[in-house]
Amino acid sequence: MENAWINQTDKGLLLRIRATPNANKDEILGTQIRDDGLCYLNLKVRANPNENAANVAIIALLAKVFGIAKSHLEIASGHKSRVKIILVKSSTLSIEALTQQI
Repeated sequence: MENAWINQTDKGLLLRIRATPNANKDEILGTQIRDDGLCYLNLKVRANPNENAANVAIIALLAKVFGIAKSHLEIASGHKSRVKIILVKSSTLSIEALTQQI
């Protein structure tokens, strides 16, 4: 169940992430099972959550790490929450390829 933070759908890959804004640097910390029993991709961004800056930084970080265009990433839910669902609309990325880049 180590990849439970990723799900394949007909629209693409859905990633469950937990983001921490106002960090010292933008980075992916790895996966973590939280108290709710769900697995999340844990990441930090320097941007603050005001005026959507942290969401923009999250998309930029994920695009850079996965080597895809920012336009292939979309916040499906959690726009104002630390926990977000990110839709990866790239047909070239598989769950296996994505987990190797983390």
